[in-house]
Amino acid sequence: MELRALFLAQLEREAVVTRKAVGRVPDGHNHWKPHAKSMEMGRLAALVATLPGWIVLMVAQRWRHGL
Repeated sequence: MELRALFLAQLEREAVVTRKAVGRVPDGHNHWKPHAKSMEMGRLAALVATLPGWIVLMVAQRWRHGL
């Protein structure tokens, strides 16, 4: 299996788990934390939402530099 297919399959698996976790957060309670040491779910959701963009950026940068 090619590397791109592996990454896409992993992203799909992670998306299922992420949607499930974010779906458990009560509406309007973005400051909710599942544990005292955890990140706020609103902040975590925003971070997770930007991850696919970071992956694209890093792959494109490696490709441009021939790495």
